[in-house]
Amino acid sequence: MSSDRIIAAPVLAAITVVFSALFSCTVLEDRGLCPCYITFDLSDATSTGPDYLLFSLKGEGGWKYTDTVEVGDGLKEYYVPVPRGRVDVMVMDQNNRGFMEGDGLVASPGLQFPRANMHIRTLDARGEACLDTVRLHKNYCILTVKLVDSEGENWPFSLKLVSDCVGYAMGGGLIQGDFWIESVPDEEGCLQFTIPRQYDDLMRAEVLTRDLVLRSFSIGTVLTAAHYDWNKPDLDDVTMEIDFASAKIALTIDKWSSKQYFNLVI
Repeated sequence: MSSDRIIAAPVLAAITVVFSALFSCTVLEDRGLCPCYITFDLSDATSTGPDYLLFSLKGEGGWKYTDTVEVGDGLKEYYVPVPRGRVDVMVMDQNNRGFMEGDGLVASPGLQFPRANMHIRTLDARGEACLDTVRLHKNYCILTVKLVDSEGENWPFSLKLVSDCVGYAMGGGLIQGDFWIESVPDEEGCLQFTIPRQYDDLMRAEVLTRDLVLRSFSIGTVLTAAHYDWNKPDLDDVTMEIDFASAKIALTIDKWSSKQYFNLVI
């Protein structure tokens, strides 16, 4: 049970009627074999202004269902009839690079994690009807690194960020794997990394030249010491100012908090 298409609101209404006819049951049939009709309330999700929402459902028995739905014209509800049982739901805004149909969202090796706002739930769809209110959350962190060049020299190296979490599984679990991004500082010595949630403090940064690791230091333990919360529904962004000469890190969580200072352990 799978699809992959963009549906406008008038067409969606017609398709819903067809689905209802195909999956409907009479009073003489076993109601346990009838579908559950999931209604997705989009009032909150569409208020942020996305043009499209990507729906991905995965049910017991392994069936999968995906749709890309146009919501720019004010669509407030979306209906899907599904086989009864527990259903994993993932809804994302229009940025779906890295999406795997029915299997979640992961970062491709060497690429930034997609800046996708997401709604992740497991629904009890064992009855005749089920309602789910879609609320999109910021499931990524933008880590900005500013390299303090105290000696006034240009930085002829790259910085590689490494962790063991690559993204989100259906149902909201974190997917383990080798996540890494390598970047070169711009003219102002700044780099940006977009990363998914982490479940440990093993994330680290490596200073490279021609694939040779010159030094490595922990990012995860610094975030833990700064009380960064990976469990927040909407992840905060982080700015780190790193001064290798003085072995210091100045860290700011979100733009409103004050700086915290830590020793750089290499």
